[in-house]
Amino acid sequence: MTQPAEPLTEQIARLTAQVQHLQTQLEAEVAERQIIAQQLASSELQLRAILASMMDAVLTIALDAQGISQIDIAPTHLSQCYSDRQHWLDGIINAFFDPATAEQWRAPIQDCLKQQASIEVDHALQLEGDEHVWLAARITPLDRQCVVWVARDISDRKQAELTLHQKNTQLQATLEQLQRTQSELIAAEKLAVLGQLIANIAHEINTPLGVISSSIRHVQTYVQGAFWQWGDLWQQYTSTQREQLQTLVTQAAQMLPLLSTRERRQRRKHLQQQLQAQKIESAPAIAPLLVDLNQTDLDPLGSFLQQPNALELLKVAYQLSTVQTSITQISSATARAAKIVQALRSYSRQEAQAELTNVDVVETLETVLTLYQNLLKRGIEVVRNYQQPLSMVWGDRDQLHQVWSNLIRNALQAMPDGGTLTLAIAGSTTTVTVQIIDTGTGIAPEVLPQIFEPFFTTRASGEGTGLGLDITRTIVQQHQGQIQVSSQPGNTTFTVELPSVK
Repeated sequence: MTQPAEPLTEQIARLTAQVQHLQTQLEAEVAERQIIAQQLASSELQLRAILASMMDAVLTIALDAQGISQIDIAPTHLSQCYSDRQHWLDGIINAFFDPATAEQWRAPIQDCLKQQASIEVDHALQLEGDEHVWLAARITPLDRQCVVWVARDISDRKQAELTLHQKNTQLQATLEQLQRTQSELIAAEKLAVLGQLIANIAHEINTPLGVISSSIRHVQTYVQGAFWQWGDLWQQYTSTQREQLQTLVTQAAQMLPLLSTRERRQRRKHLQQQLQAQKIESAPAIAPLLVDLNQTDLDPLGSFLQQPNALELLKVAYQLSTVQTSITQISSATARAAKIVQALRSYSRQEAQAELTNVDVVETLETVLTLYQNLLKRGIEVVRNYQQPLSMVWGDRDQLHQVWSNLIRNALQAMPDGGTLTLAIAGSTTTVTVQIIDTGTGIAPEVLPQIFEPFFTTRASGEGTGLGLDITRTIVQQHQGQIQVSSQPGNTTFTVELPSVK
């Protein structure tokens, strides 16, 4: 049985009610959307106001497999108001695509996307010419392929940091200068005390030196004159023997270069062979005496060695030459001691006056070696490397003696158990280079820069004043030269360069 049809009026009324309900919902949604639109518009206005007040560059950068696919520039004050500083914004865009800089600028963006975390980085943006801008950028990921890149011009800050660094450097230099000045003041005070001490003891030292010098002259006069005329032993010989004896003594007393042990052995063997060839008796005993008498050949001696008392005469000649040599060495050492006292006084007053003349470097070195003859006999081998031609230098002979004496004494003290002392001289058209090399223990690297400082010494208290190398450097500098040192265990080299005589 079918239901009766709904009256038409009721259908219209129901449909009308539905339409009204839908209309009410639509009006509510429209009102809600209008509110949202107003809120969005207000937020946009606020965002634009914020961006408009920013002096930063704000970029939205998207990356794909090939690199940067898109860059959007946010409407900040920097991008909207073109000014003389905005041109670096164009430089940023160019830097992202310039093959020379693209990789450097893209790498932080790739790190940000990989880590999905904000990072900060400083960029130096090169503009036209030598102009550049420093940027501090903060990169924040939006998603897996897009970031927000916010950069601020920090050139002023970098300039301030640079200025601060320069000021710190200047302050550090000033502090170091103050420390050097303090050290110099302390050294000056020590020198003042040293000057007072020297003034007090100089007379006490010079007086015995004068007595020694005067006495040794009398002894020398006796040996050179009176002894030859009135000595009882001297009257036993013939006039020919006396002349030959005087010649031997004179030659033996000459200051010749010291022979090494090997050279002495070779010369003795050579002379002994000559003596045996001439059938001279006592050849093994005579040969060493001839070496000590500085004889290299038998020809100048003629028939002297054929005499029955030749060995006795040679022994007398050696004894006399030893006395003569000792007198010469005492005279030289006395004169040098007086010079050292004067040099110390001059050093303390800074009034050293050099007597400049042409000086033979070899002669001055050999003179100093003679003074250290006893120390050289204690297991020290002397190696001479004198390259030709040798140049003369323009300097003060006594002061150069002092330079070589200080350096050679230090070298010998560094080899208490023996070793090799090498003296090398090389001359050129402009300089003469002298190297004094020892095979001692060497100088520790931490003290090597200090060895030329006044009063610095590595020796035990009372064994050194610490002035030797400082005086040495001062003398070399006064001669317009320079001194350098290099050291390692088994090899310490002092190199002195002096202007040669042109």
